[in-house]
Amino acid sequence: MQRARVVSFLRLCCLVLLVFVLPSAVARYLMRVIMTDEEARVPAVVCLLLLLLAGMTALVVWGIRSSRTAGKNPP
Repeated sequence: MQRARVVSFLRLCCLVLLVFVLPSAVARYLMRVIMTDEEARVPAVVCLLLLLLAGMTALVVWGIRSSRTAGKNPP
């Protein structure tokens, strides 16, 4: 039981890292490119929008998966 909680916590930490921290760093870099470089503005905006779309998709998929498994393993 304790091992399952540790694994669950580690999975949550990885999810937070992949969904919030890493995209945030990339988004900050892309915003800097958008503000400073005229030629790279359009590709940077496209990358930023794709990053936002990927993050939202990951959250939706995670929500659907967790709602499907919510009642299957009672304690």
